[in-house]
Amino acid sequence: MTDNAPAPSTPPRVTAAAEVLPDGRRVYKTKRARQKAFLRVFPRRGTIMGAAAAAGVDRQTVRTWRLTDPWFAEEFRKCELDVTELLEDSAVRDAVRGDASTRQFLLKARKPSVYTEKMRLEHGIDGTTIGGLVSMLVGLLRRLIPDACPHCKTNLALKPVIARELVAMSARLGKADQTPSTDDAATTPAEAAAP
Repeated sequence: MTDNAPAPSTPPRVTAAAEVLPDGRRVYKTKRARQKAFLRVFPRRGTIMGAAAAAGVDRQTVRTWRLTDPWFAEEFRKCELDVTELLEDSAVRDAVRGDASTRQFLLKARKPSVYTEKMRLEHGIDGTTIGGLVSMLVGLLRRLIPDACPHCKTNLALKPVIARELVAMSARLGKADQTPSTDDAATTPAEAAAP
């Protein structure tokens, strides 16, 4: 044997679903085998990118499988729940060990009615009430939107329609926050919509 002779190559090992190359990478024989490889790795990696790389598939391939293969989509959903539970376990351990920000986050997630800051919908921009904002918008619309088309002079009748929509939106927002307004000087949405 001469020194220039090539070394004998190591044949790939063959398992039931994949060939293991000399460098340790696996080449899966079927789509289902590639999917199962991804699903085995995903709960440990926690991200699609990490699991796809570890399983030797492209991220876009995983996305396509999720959209086109009901079996894979369901198995992926189950794995995602496993990942979420692992993250929750880790967060709870951190909170119990004294991580205040994690503890606050978990409390807000579990009991938002108690631990979440309430945003008051009665205040808009710089303390202006929602009704005041609607009044300003209606005033702007009255000045900016013409009554008739400048070309054919057809009556547009847009102002009343837009004003009604703004008043309805203001009413919906007002129902979301039942706190009475302390700003007596502000124009009400009904007054704002009046011509």
